[in-house]
Amino acid sequence: MGTLLENNRAVLDGRIVLLTERIDELETTIHVQVAKLREPLDQLHAELQVLMKERRDLDDFVPAIDPDALDN
Repeated sequence: MGTLLENNRAVLDGRIVLLTERIDELETTIHVQVAKLREPLDQLHAELQVLMKERRDLDDFVPAIDPDALDN
């Protein structure tokens, strides 16, 4: 029969193992969720880059007709 100290150590060791396993499960779940979000996030980022390029192209565009001349 073990001493009280040995029993306490065994109980704590068991709790440590259980908590470590739970942390590992949660970390795995988080990694899976991040992976699921990564693809749509990357797609949105690519779409944003295209829109930003189109906007810069418009800023660089020089109209053939002065838009203010149409008001006269």
